[in-house]
Amino acid sequence: MPLTTTHLLFALAVVFALISGANDGASLLAANLSGRAFSPLTALALLTLIVIVGPFAVGTAVATTFARGLVTASGSEGTVALAVAVGAAIAVITWTARSGLPTSVTQALLGGIVGAGLGLGFPVAWGTVALVLALFAAAPLAAAGLAWGLTHVLLRLPVRRSLAARLRNLHAVGFAAQAIAYASNDAQKLVAVFAVAAGSAVTGGTIAPDPRIQLLIGVCFAVGSLAGAASLGGRLGGKLLVAGPLTTIAADFGSAVAVAVSALMGSPVSTPQAASAAMIGSTIATSGRAAVRWPQAWRLVLVWFTTLPTAIALAAGIGLLIRS
Repeated sequence: MPLTTTHLLFALAVVFALISGANDGASLLAANLSGRAFSPLTALALLTLIVIVGPFAVGTAVATTFARGLVTASGSEGTVALAVAVGAAIAVITWTARSGLPTSVTQALLGGIVGAGLGLGFPVAWGTVALVLALFAAAPLAAAGLAWGLTHVLLRLPVRRSLAARLRNLHAVGFAAQAIAYASNDAQKLVAVFAVAAGSAVTGGTIAPDPRIQLLIGVCFAVGSLAGAASLGGRLGGKLLVAGPLTTIAADFGSAVAVAVSALMGSPVSTPQAASAAMIGSTIATSGRAAVRWPQAWRLVLVWFTTLPTAIALAAGIGLLIRS
């Protein structure tokens, strides 16, 4: 059987799921390790399970935005556009990984989709793109503010012998909330890519999750998370800041709320991006601005700001080559 664009997209989807696990999953697991709410394997199993079942429980509004809301292209044209977008996103993520810091996989795919639309000559829904970018910028700020406020609340808790146990319980709930928020938002980029590659049914304009595809996504995501955990495990607790239990708990809940609200609006944002901003907000509340290693933080911001335009330019260039 000859290879087709659909086969190419499906292969790219598998690689993209592995990379998402190595970047997003490893970052979420690193936050869990700093708070020691679960053992590493338990945290991985819980996160993977939520990624698998999440679309069935919370819907696929964000997946539908990725697949249908940003660029108008259907059928084989839509498959080509998404293949270009995913290929460009993988290339950009690989390039930014050389910095030793994670970038936003969601942002890379967003830029890839917009660039593919421009290069291939498909209509781009600029209103939707503008709204998504606005929420992309607002989510980290909201997460930082929420985490800062929640930290002040936690600091007022009475000091008792059982406080450590209560903090572990709070962090366990916070990690689960963050995993659910991730499944409702940027994990759905994987649902969108696999749905288009597999030709999954679309009901009422909304992508319908497929149990077999979700299981494949979960396996790829878990493998990628295991591969990326070693390299990213000390990022938040070492290079960027020193994470304590209060910091981690506040960051979990702050980022979870910001990401979940964006998901309700059908807009993709970056959970690792929101979580990093929340950690900074909480650290400032507990230890002041001096506790944040700002050169490393600004380097992380620089990577984020270069991801989107680089993905747009690369995907647009590939699209122009295909058209010519």
